[in-house]
Amino acid sequence: MEVKERLTQFITHLGIPTRSFERRIGAANGYINSMRKGISLAKLERILREYPELSRDWLLTGEGEMLTPVTGGPQPAGPSAEPVETRPVIPYNAAAGLLSGDVPGVTLTQCEQRPLVRQFPPYAFSIIARGDSMLPVIESGDELACQPLPSGAFIEWGRCYVLDTAQGIIVKRLYEGADGTLLCRSYNADYPDFTLPKTDVRTICRIVGLIRTNI
Repeated sequence: MEVKERLTQFITHLGIPTRSFERRIGAANGYINSMRKGISLAKLERILREYPELSRDWLLTGEGEMLTPVTGGPQPAGPSAEPVETRPVIPYNAAAGLLSGDVPGVTLTQCEQRPLVRQFPPYAFSIIARGDSMLPVIESGDELACQPLPSGAFIEWGRCYVLDTAQGIIVKRLYEGADGTLLCRSYNADYPDFTLPKTDVRTICRIVGLIRTNI
């Protein structure tokens, strides 16, 4: 069951017309029927704001119960409010050097912060993918949750990684290359393989989760 089917199940639970639900979340007529597999973060936040009883984890992954306890209505922010854990999200074209701390005076904590997606394995930040070289697995606009690997850490060949390199940010499947290089491969067969000297790589980040923001 995908997000679309779970949303439809929740609307059925509410006992309201789909159009009424779409109007309340600020969506166009037919929004639910036209959904693909994912949901934008902005729309997700609007849905959860309008329907706080809906479980975020259940909606995104199907895990747990559909409804979460809601008592006393929205709680005002203040010293007693539980802080929301967040992670920085950075655009693809602004990430080069930032992932490894090579941009003087700029840190990940200064980037836009979004709530932590708790169903993902631990991750340090997320990045917005660009381009079509990783289609059909990764689409332009997808948000990739990333965890930097320690220096010398084991690399699973054939797995997709985000690399901060001297040439910029690269999202590719990695393989062992010859003479101290990494073989970089796209999912999209229109893009040829290429090698990258390991010395050109500042940081290698494992992709531990993906949120599809284009629907």
